[in-house]
Amino acid sequence: MVIMFKKLLLLLKGISERNQKAFADKIESFNDPLAKEIEWDSITQVHCGFLNRKLLKTKNNSIFFIPSITAVLFHMGLIIMGGYVMWEFSLLRPTIDTIVLYPISTIQNYIHFLPKLLSSSKVWGHLFGYVFFFMGLLGLCYSLRPIVFNTDKRLYSKGFLYTEKVSFDEIHAIQIISEIGREPEDSIIYELNLVLKNKKRINVFGHPEKKTIVKDATELSQILSVPVWDMT
Repeated sequence: MVIMFKKLLLLLKGISERNQKAFADKIESFNDPLAKEIEWDSITQVHCGFLNRKLLKTKNNSIFFIPSITAVLFHMGLIIMGGYVMWEFSLLRPTIDTIVLYPISTIQNYIHFLPKLLSSSKVWGHLFGYVFFFMGLLGLCYSLRPIVFNTDKRLYSKGFLYTEKVSFDEIHAIQIISEIGREPEDSIIYELNLVLKNKKRINVFGHPEKKTIVKDATELSQILSVPVWDMT
């Protein structure tokens, strides 16, 4: 038993050493000292399990990464489902005339019927609807954030109110890395990141479609005139 355990440890050690050597060789192939100094782990914990961004190129060669139809429909589906459940389980269902005031009437219902609400099974259905509704709403807002590479201003920007902005002159390379999900059935997520000259990395987006993300990175590199560091 002890011998088998030692053999297993040696096997795992051998696999780890081979992976480290392959990683080091890949870094060396980029032929850039900065590649050895930056991090190569995942930047964001927010991952999408489907293609969530599509590249759109304008006449002046600016690039927009717009939300995919799949992403919009998915989040809209959650909003509609959550809204329907809230409607079905509301204590005082509003009429068609007051549908615009539904959120206000719902709050009033909660306050007025609070004792009854706490002992009613309807509360769980209503809260269930709220969870799906706001999950869909937040997901839709997240998906609709503009991601723009403006060639006229030579500026990368991302977001609505808090806009992340980076000059093209600060971008040193484009990094592609893979992140394996926590569960065995999870798909591999590929991240597209910007590597800045100050060694900072900025996540642009990520999804499980490797061919699409490599193609997008290649086209983006031509606009930015920087290399693609593909670690996938």
